[in-house]
Amino acid sequence: MVQSIDRAMSLLNASTESERPMALRDLGRAAEVPNSTARRLLLALMSHRFVSQNEESGLYSPGPRLFELAYRVMGSMDLRTQAAPILDRLNLETALTVHLAILDDGEVVYIDKREANETVRMYSAIGKRAPVHCTALGKALIAFIDEQRLRSIVKAKGLPRFTKNTITTWTGLMANLKLVRERGYSRDNAEQQDMIHCIGAPIRDHSGKVIASISLTGTVYSHDIALLERLAPELIRGATEVSRKLGYVNPDEPH
Repeated sequence: MVQSIDRAMSLLNASTESERPMALRDLGRAAEVPNSTARRLLLALMSHRFVSQNEESGLYSPGPRLFELAYRVMGSMDLRTQAAPILDRLNLETALTVHLAILDDGEVVYIDKREANETVRMYSAIGKRAPVHCTALGKALIAFIDEQRLRSIVKAKGLPRFTKNTITTWTGLMANLKLVRERGYSRDNAEQQDMIHCIGAPIRDHSGKVIASISLTGTVYSHDIALLERLAPELIRGATEVSRKLGYVNPDEPH
């Protein structure tokens, strides 16, 4: 298995390093992989759109999935860079844990975090995933996507219960997301972890699309949900600041 992965990566590298589409024998030679093995591995790479094959010439070239991944990675890197000072400021001014996350494959993915001095261990860590329906970050991300995409996420991931406060019905989720759109922020009232409260706000790119979310998180011992919500204007202000740095202009604001 490890050898197959290594050979597939060699083929992928060879295809991306070439300035023009390549024949099977040339790819195999460049990657030092036998033609029969190269053909099998290329079929697997093609099934995931990492490699494309021209139907007429039979030549191989990098596939669209590589461009999608590159765009996502570069976007995340720029997002982290632009958001970093705002995360630092919110962490310092509120003494709360601050998270930055994106939506990937119907789940929250934490891409940055600033810790607070809390004794209760939090689930989150950079690179870790979380459900969208019971986290403030997730709700801020999905509140602004179209219903068809949201239904596909719920169908694939379900609405599992984590605590007595978890939303587990489609009707309940839709009502909650309506509030997110009205308020401009989301909340997690001990819905994923019993001891954790959280509020989140969306971050938009230059086109106005929600591409990330930012949150403030505390424990039930230090911040009940009402106390945390008093900080919502500060959180929204921070999310708006990141959005502006990414090129977003709110059409409802005077210029």
